[in-house]
Amino acid sequence: MWAESEGENKGAVFHIELPIPSDITEEELKNAQEQKLKKKRRIIF
Repeated sequence: MWAESEGENKGAVFHIELPIPSDITEEELKNAQEQKLKKKRRIIF
């Protein structure tokens, strides 16, 4: 987990990485990586 910010009063982006299960197939991994590139969730409060 880590956070990034462009400076004071500019907000922050928090990154959380979770481990991939060891029983995932190569195809499932490839699909997950493609979806990650297509979707980035932004939560703004």
